[in-house]
Amino acid sequence: MRLDDQTDEQFALGGLGGRVPDLKARIVILPEDPDGHRIEFDEDFWKLWMTDLKGPFPDRELRWGSSAAPTAMAAARCDEVGDGHWRRYAALDHGGALDIGLGGQAGWRGERNGWKGACFLLPIVATVWEVCYVYGQLAERFSLERPWELSIALRETSGTVLARFATGWAEPDSWTYTPARCKEPNILLRRELFETPEGWPQSIAYSVGSQIENAFGSRYQRFRTITDGQLGDFDIARSG
Repeated sequence: MRLDDQTDEQFALGGLGGRVPDLKARIVILPEDPDGHRIEFDEDFWKLWMTDLKGPFPDRELRWGSSAAPTAMAAARCDEVGDGHWRRYAALDHGGALDIGLGGQAGWRGERNGWKGACFLLPIVATVWEVCYVYGQLAERFSLERPWELSIALRETSGTVLARFATGWAEPDSWTYTPARCKEPNILLRRELFETPEGWPQSIAYSVGSQIENAFGSRYQRFRTITDGQLGDFDIARSG
């Protein structure tokens, strides 16, 4: 998957990641033995994969792609853009590795106000929460033993700023404030999950969100709403 060298120009583009021309974020969970063969892609599996999985947010369906796309090693669901390319995808391989690739849903790259792009904080944190929540269901169904390894990769982050915050936080623009720019060429965050106590998908998502903020020189939690001057609940309505 090319998730081992943050200085690699092809960082995170290995495997299915290369099918998203503007890949901005990749989220991967590996089981204890990612080379095993535990899952058969039969009719029951495809029904589960395409329609039966539930996310953690009651009013939000999983936006992981509406088209089924079997590959040699994985079962993918995607939004297609033609010529074999995808806008985004979610894929589960026979060994139980879950792989999510996001394009414009996770940010943009270009030149604006002296920035080289933006990373969308709230949608990324929401997706991490969803990935962990869904993986718990898959692990129970297919006996995917811990420890698991969670990786979050953000591409081409040097000179970019954070945007898409929860209610109450000012979005970056050319006059409200000067946002800090990321110094890293790419961002790679990892978690080894030995235990999964109640509420772990949310706690991991919040931890990742805080670390992303740190990577942009910020100590805030702008993936959470501001209520009466205090940090409030996660604002899924604004996650896009």
